[in-house]
Amino acid sequence: MHSFYRYFVLFLFPVILFSACSQPPISLEQAIEDAARYFTGIIPEGTHAAVFAINAENPELGEYVRGKLSAALAEGAWLTVVRSDQAALHIISRELYSGIFGHISRETELFVGNYLGAHIIFSGLLTRSGQNWMLELEALNTEDAGITGQWSANNIQNDPHLTLFASSSTTALFSANDLPEIPLTDAERDALALTGFVHVEGGAFLMGSINGSGDERPVRMVAVSGFYMSKYPVTQEEWFAVMGTTVYQQRDRISDSWLMAGTGDKYPMYYVNWFEAVEYCNRRSLMEGLTPVYHVNGDIVTCDWNANGYRLPTEAEWEYAAKGGKKDTLIFEFSGSNNADEAAWHNRNSNDGTNPVGEKTANSLGLYDMSGNVWEWCWDWYKEYPNEVQRNPRGASEHEAVVRERVLRGGSWFNEPDNLRTAYRAYSLPFYRMSNIGFRLVRSRQN
Repeated sequence: MHSFYRYFVLFLFPVILFSACSQPPISLEQAIEDAARYFTGIIPEGTHAAVFAINAENPELGEYVRGKLSAALAEGAWLTVVRSDQAALHIISRELYSGIFGHISRETELFVGNYLGAHIIFSGLLTRSGQNWMLELEALNTEDAGITGQWSANNIQNDPHLTLFASSSTTALFSANDLPEIPLTDAERDALALTGFVHVEGGAFLMGSINGSGDERPVRMVAVSGFYMSKYPVTQEEWFAVMGTTVYQQRDRISDSWLMAGTGDKYPMYYVNWFEAVEYCNRRSLMEGLTPVYHVNGDIVTCDWNANGYRLPTEAEWEYAAKGGKKDTLIFEFSGSNNADEAAWHNRNSNDGTNPVGEKTANSLGLYDMSGNVWEWCWDWYKEYPNEVQRNPRGASEHEAVVRERVLRGGSWFNEPDNLRTAYRAYSLPFYRMSNIGFRLVRSRQN
C-alpha cells in the first residue's frame, strides 16, 4: 500500500485486503462500484458510514470520487452515508497531505468519525500509476481505530473524468458537520454591520502549526461554537468614549518618557493591560444595556460565558477567526494572505509605530489587523497545548498555567513577520502594558 496508509492510522487489528491489480483496465466509475461492492460485503448492514477524504490531484477530482463512492455505498440502503459540509475541515486535509501524518493523533482521527455520527469512515488516495491510475481506499472503525478493510485497483484507464480533472495539483477536502447553529436573521446581519462586528460561524479546525515554535504543537482538532468578533482592534476613539483616558494618559501610568507609537481616533489603543481590557468590556456592556461577562474581585476574574456582553476572545476563537473560520478555502501564513506586507504592519513596514486600523488586507471573514499592528489580549492563561481534540477550550486555570501570564496573539508593528503568523503564540503578565499591546472584542452568539 501507499505510504499514506502507513501513517494515517495505526495497524492494530488484522486487515481484510482486496486488490484488483491483475484485472483488465476498467473505468473510474467501475472501480468505484467494485470498491463499494467489496466494502458492503464485509461491513454489517445498517452501519453509519462517512466518506472522510479522497486525496487526488485536485479537490474537484477528489470530491467527484467522494460523491460517487458515497452514492455507491448508500445504494440499496446497505450503508447510511452521512452527508456533510465539504469545507469545514479543509485545513486538516492540507496539513495531513503535506507530510505531517505523525503529528495528527489517533484521537483526532476518531473524533472526526464520531463527530459525523459514523461508525466507519472511508478515506482514500487516487494517483497515477504508469499509463493508468490507482485508487486506494480503506475503512476505519471509529470505535476502536481498527482498519475494517482495504481495497485497491491500479488498472483504472485514463477516462474523460480523469483527463478533465487532472490539470492541476492541489489537495482534497475533508468533510465534517459544522457545529449546530441557528442562521443569522437579516436584522442580526444589519445590526452587526452597524456595530462593526462580523459573525464567525462555528466549525472545526486544526489549531497550531507543525512549522512554527514548539508551543504551537501538537496540532490537534478544535471545535468552536459561533460568535461575533469586532472587525478591528479597539481604537483610541472607542477607548476614550468608554474609559475617558487617552493613550498619553495610559502611557504616563508607566512613565511619560516612554515611546508613543501612533495617535489618532482610528489608531489601535495600546498601553492597556489585561485587567483594563476586561474592565473596558464590562463598562461598554453596561453602557449598551448588555449583561457584563466578567466578575472581578481584586485580581481574580471569572467569566459568565452565557452573558451577552463584550469579552476577550479565547485563544482558540482568536486563531479560528484569524485563519478565516469556515470561509477560507486556502491556508495562509498570516491572516488573509501569505504576504506579510499585504496583511500586516510589522517592523519592516510600520515606520516604527502603529497605523490606523483597516488599512491592510482583511481576511475572508472581513477581519482586519489580526496579524500585526498590535498584539491582542486573549482570555486564556498560557499553557502548552494538550494532545487531544477539544470543543470550545478556554485555556488553563491559573493554577494549571505554566506561567502566570495571559495569552497574546497576532504580533505587532514592532515584531518580525514570523511573529505575526496565525498560529504564533506569546504571553505576558496581565498587569503588563506596552506600546504594542491592544485588544479586540467578541460576543457570544445567543442561539
